Amino acid sequence: MTSITQSITRSTRLMLGLGAVASTIALSTVQATPASALTYDPTPTTFTAGLGNGLSGIAVTGTGDVFVTNALTGAVTRFDSNGTSLGSFGSGFNFPSDVAVTSTGEVLVTNRLANTVSRFDNNGNALSNFGSGFIAPTGIAITSSGDVFVSNTGSGTALRLNSSGALQNTLGPGFNAASDFAFTIGGDILITDTGNANVLRYDSVGNFIGTFGSGFVAPVGIVVDSDGDVLVSDFANNTVFRFNDAGVLQQTITGLSNPAYLAIDSTGSLLVTNNFDGSVSRFAAVPVPFGFSPIWLFASFSLRPLIRRFSQRKQTVSASR
Repeated sequence: MTSITQSITRSTRLMLGLGAVASTIALSTVQATPASALTYDPTPTTFTAGLGNGLSGIAVTGTGDVFVTNALTGAVTRFDSNGTSLGSFGSGFNFPSDVAVTSTGEVLVTNRLANTVSRFDNNGNALSNFGSGFIAPTGIAITSSGDVFVSNTGSGTALRLNSSGALQNTLGPGFNAASDFAFTIGGDILITDTGNANVLRYDSVGNFIGTFGSGFVAPVGIVVDSDGDVLVSDFANNTVFRFNDAGVLQQTITGLSNPAYLAIDSTGSLLVTNNFDGSVSRFAAVPVPFGFSPIWLFASFSLRPLIRRFSQRKQTVSASR
């Protein structure tokens, strides 16, 4: 009888050990899975206001400063990460529609009515213009490798230039007022085709893949966040849509005032320029923890009846001695 009791006791301990291991694995899995900003607070704060009708482009520097353009007033303004104005930036703009910042800190601004892209150092000193051959350049964006995309609105094309401004290839024609660019985590190119109410997707070398998302009226700004979600502003709908990488709608943000261009700031929050009322809205990224594993249920519930069963059998055998 003693050997039977010892055998059952060992079995019970083994089951307890498995439960502890399972719980440890589950806990390690949950703790190793980082929280992810899967959504944005639908109630914004005001990053800045009072910049006048015509607010357009926006870009964030590596240090967290924010540039905002106003196409109608011809101004570019620099802010710190809290929205405090650092003053006007550069000069000589002619309908500055969008702005981008290179990895070296240079600032590029599209001048739609001058058919140029202005280039400045980080302090606002004018350098030679960037690239050439533009016809009503509007949107501008820079890839992680340093290539620069510019929407050539006047010719219905999108130009890809290297970091020196040399033309690499041309997408289109066929765009109807292409406005902005974003790049997926996998390297695909997304372009808002405002006049055709579409967002178009290309692979990294410029081969057309298809349309992205749906339900747009006048898509303008587009940006990809750190999770790979794609945010698109719809100027006519006063809305920003958030899609996953497959183009499935995840969130709709409303209450904007002709939202134009978008950026993700240094905190992961979404910045939106409101073209009509001259403000910039900030939507805080909301971290949503994930990583729950069904093994928790297994460890908590499935093992307990087994342990009780072995304990009862041990008691029965011991009583019979």
